[in-house]
Amino acid sequence: MFSIIVPVHNVEDYIDECIKSIIMQSYRKFELILVVNASVDESYNICKDWEMKDDRVLVIHTDISGVSHARNLGIKKSQGEWIVFVDADDYLLEDALLVLFNNLDYKVDAVVANYTQKNVSCNLSNEESFISSKEYLLAMLDSPYYFDKIESKMTYKADVFGVNWGKAFKKSIINDYNLQFNEKITIFEDFLFNFDFFTRASKVKCVDTPIYFYRVTRGSLSRTESVDRVLKRMDFINLLSEKEVSEYLKDVLDFCVMQNILRMIVAIGRNKSDYEELSKIIFNFLSKKNIQNIITKSRKNCLSNGKYQNYFYIIILELLKKKWYRLALKISTIYCKIKHKD
Repeated sequence: MFSIIVPVHNVEDYIDECIKSIIMQSYRKFELILVVNASVDESYNICKDWEMKDDRVLVIHTDISGVSHARNLGIKKSQGEWIVFVDADDYLLEDALLVLFNNLDYKVDAVVANYTQKNVSCNLSNEESFISSKEYLLAMLDSPYYFDKIESKMTYKADVFGVNWGKAFKKSIINDYNLQFNEKITIFEDFLFNFDFFTRASKVKCVDTPIYFYRVTRGSLSRTESVDRVLKRMDFINLLSEKEVSEYLKDVLDFCVMQNILRMIVAIGRNKSDYEELSKIIFNFLSKKNIQNIITKSRKNCLSNGKYQNYFYIIILELLKKKWYRLALKISTIYCKIKHKD
């Protein structure tokens, strides 16, 4: 049986559609756990109405906000052998659970399916492939380099590996290793959970069939890096850089960390209102010994194997190695003005 976990926070405009898409699944053996966390709109009442209509629905209320706490609470209450995460502003396609069920195998630790987006046409191949957790992690951490090596016929977008939705996770692995979402961070928490899960998993089934409808909202398209978000991204980078990994993952983990640092610098270059404050924050962060070690190592490894095809990134990487942080940020600002003419 599947345990479907949906964190619910102030999504009264979307939650009914999300729940209905799950209740109407062609595969019927599941429980739906709706974790309403600190909502102040009608989300809770909508969820309770569905709980009254269908005995497969369980509504949990918590005053603690945060998607990670909600997911952890849902995992604790779950009874199924397989965990499926759904975001409350998205929904499942009609045969989503059937697709997942048909690809379950006692030797498989996770099933990863495809997704679609509103107003975006997808030419999907319906191909499938078994991969090792090692291959999954390589693609997740270093998608531009390893992504095509998994299955050239797949139409996956690279970001599918880092998110929780569109997948079925074997619950026994979550329980055996006491895996949880980190409740101290509020961005990329799904990426860290996936990383912890797939370092313990062995075999993954990838299917190209779309099962999940991802709704693109205005917030998800934002390019601006606020002070708060920079601090949160730094927390994520620190947690990621401190992960103990096997030898084969060390270089790609450093590359993933470095990519996030470079993206953060570019995003700061777009932020006019908080530029000075963000500059001070990033300078202190880049001076940390563990970050300096990653910069040095990434420059040596990534330039030699040609991973950085973007010459702008190569220039920034060189400046960071020399600790010319202010110049790196200035060039980033100029680059952003040229690329995104204001």
